[in-house]
Formats: sequence, structure tokens, C-alpha cells
Amino acid sequence: MPDITDNVQTTATKAPRVVTKKQAQAILHCSRNYVEQLAAQGRIRYWRPSARHNLYSLDDIEALLATPFNATVQ
Repeated sequence: MPDITDNVQTTATKAPRVVTKKQAQAILHCSRNYVEQLAAQGRIRYWRPSARHNLYSLDDIEALLATPFNATVQ
């Protein structure tokens, strides 16, 4: 009997790491408006699970913090 387990593809779906707006404010030490500005500029991704709440990507926030503020200045 042939072994078919070698042909099975396992793809694990990973849920994105997300935080609420208040948590994003606490991590970034900024205002609610600045968090919304970053999302509008596309610097951090966000999801809108309901009409009242946004969830923000923790990976994008960490990447934003890892980049120096004046990284583009030569």
C-alpha cells in the first residue's frame, strides 16, 4: 500500500496579530488621531470588523517603531 502522507500539503493559516486603537495608542505613545492618520497613509494596516471598531496590525506597528524617525533624511 503506497504512503500518501508525503503528498499531503499542510498549510497553516495564521491569523494576523492585531491590537485595538487604544492598545496602538499605548504602544506608540500617541493620540487617537495619529493612529488614524498612520492607517489612512497606509503605514499600518487595519481591519474593520464592525462599524465602530478598527483592529491594527501589530507587525506594522513594530516595524514602524523599528525604523528611526529620520530614516529618510540623508
